[in-house]
Amino acid sequence: MNEIFFGKKFSLVSKKTWIVFFVLTAFSIYYGLYFSSFSQADSNSNLWVNFLKGASVIFLFCYFGNKRIKLNIFDLVFVWSSAVLGIIYIINSIFYGFGDKLFLNYLVFVALYPFLVSRDSAKDIYFSYQILSFLLCWQIILDVSIRLFSSAQLWKEGIFVGGMGNPSSFAFACLFCLTYLLLGLEKQRLQFAIKMTMAFILVIGIFKSGALFIILLMLAMVYLVMLRNKTLLQKALLTSGAIILLGVLAYLAVTHNQLLASKIYSTFELLSGKGGGLSDSVSLRIENVKIFTTFFRTLDSHFLFGHFKNLNYFSVDSQYITWGLSFGLLGLAAFLLFFVSTIWRVVLFKYEKKDFLVFILIFFVMIFFNNRILDYYPVGYLFVTFLALVSRGMKGEQF
Repeated sequence: MNEIFFGKKFSLVSKKTWIVFFVLTAFSIYYGLYFSSFSQADSNSNLWVNFLKGASVIFLFCYFGNKRIKLNIFDLVFVWSSAVLGIIYIINSIFYGFGDKLFLNYLVFVALYPFLVSRDSAKDIYFSYQILSFLLCWQIILDVSIRLFSSAQLWKEGIFVGGMGNPSSFAFACLFCLTYLLLGLEKQRLQFAIKMTMAFILVIGIFKSGALFIILLMLAMVYLVMLRNKTLLQKALLTSGAIILLGVLAYLAVTHNQLLASKIYSTFELLSGKGGGLSDSVSLRIENVKIFTTFFRTLDSHFLFGHFKNLNYFSVDSQYITWGLSFGLLGLAAFLLFFVSTIWRVVLFKYEKKDFLVFILIFFVMIFFNNRILDYYPVGYLFVTFLALVSRGMKGEQF
């Protein structure tokens, strides 16, 4: 078999095999938990999970590890900001114990970033997104089959988590690949049909994840993509259709997904100013904001270096708040400084796939308010490869 589904030449003996091994392993790890005891709140302590994480990192290094390292200012700022977080994490762990190790899920990909960002890596990164899109579609089909023919489930209420062990990270990976597919549609009929079929399957996976915020991001992205290059009348018709479709989808969600219905109801309760009846997901996020604002009113070592409640890493459902409480003003400022430079670069520079990079940037900016998405392996790979494309994917670059 010499071709993979997008028509790219691929040999089983080529070095790209390592990328395939990485994607298949890293994004399918948690399927092994069907064969072991599992608590959805304690999956990272499983020996099987940690073994496959290590194997997937080795696979990734086997391909990118021989790249010549050459970093620009953007790369150095990213490595520096991540190093600040890493140093604070190590210091806090020495003094308060290595309790929470979720930060390592992100740090391991930062260590590989200098290899991922070489001038000829962009085509391989996009190739990995193609493989991932294909894999996620099969995982969704597999999850549907498991629900139909078995009572086994990795998450409460039959929520889809694929091989990633968490509904938010799974939904985000699906959104990431859905965006890649929709912005790369081709006129050739067979290719168009394949990508649209895959896009439809990914949409199902996102809805079945129950991740409300990511569902909203997906709906907004699909709507904006549909509006591209349309006349005013076409835009009006599409907007009307989108409103009707949104109403239908909301009705189906409320009547067929109890967890998603609870989140939608809680969101309306919050927006209307009512305090009661909030779901755990919504109420915890409100409480996290209160903790964060109270924390930064203090002017002690916690304020500067984090270690909230004398913990080496304090994780809540927000990347910004998690890193603020864990690394203090120093760590959060280092991260935000780099993130602002990323926004500036994406907005001002010209890229071969700028629409894709803009959407992904918006997704990360928004999801960081609502989720500690980088703590979930292997979302860090999507983040650092996105940064590698921002660093090297400009028009005129020769890959």
